[in-house]
Order: sequence, then C-alpha cells, then structure tokens
Amino acid sequence: MIGSKAFGLLKEVARRSGQKTVKTNFQQIRLGSHSAHPHGGWCYRTAPTPPAWAVRGANFCATVCWFWFWWNIWHGWPHLIGLYDGEFLPDPRKYTDEELGIPPLEKKE
Repeated sequence: MIGSKAFGLLKEVARRSGQKTVKTNFQQIRLGSHSAHPHGGWCYRTAPTPPAWAVRGANFCATVCWFWFWWNIWHGWPHLIGLYDGEFLPDPRKYTDEELGIPPLEKKE
C-alpha cells in the first residue's frame, strides 16, 4: 500500500517537474576519440592512458629504487645475518650494568 502511494507520488513529481528536466537527466553522452576529453576518449572503469613523460618518470624512479635495493643486498649482506664489523652481535646477557649505563645499587645501612 505504501509502495503504491509512493510510486504514484513519484510519478506525479516527475510529471510536474517538466519534460525538459527529465529528458536531460536521461540524455546519453558519448565520448569519442575526437571529444574534448583530456586523454582522448572514453575511460569508463579503466584508467586513462598516462602521458609518455609520466611513464618514463615512473620507470626511472622504479629503476633507481630497485637498483638501491639490490646494491645494498649485494654489498650489505652481513647485516642481514647479524654480522657487524666482522663478528656477530654480542650476547646481550653478557653486558654489565656499567656498560648498559645502569647506576650501581645503593647499599642500605
């Protein structure tokens, strides 16, 4: 019952709003290769084609990043296994309080 009244109300609103407005709401817009679209055509649900300078810039940045990554893996592999200055990291349980900067305990008298 409510649905039929709502449908009638919407139908009346659409009729009174004017045919021109409803017509423009449902007008189909076509974008072709000769349109004024900045990337030269239709791009519904797809990324627009990037300009050539953006592709070259992205490839350059990716190349620099991967070069830095593999250079540091090749030349800094001891750091990956915990080898610093030619020896492995010392056992932290063997540090003294003085080496850790902990003040000595005060004796109670």
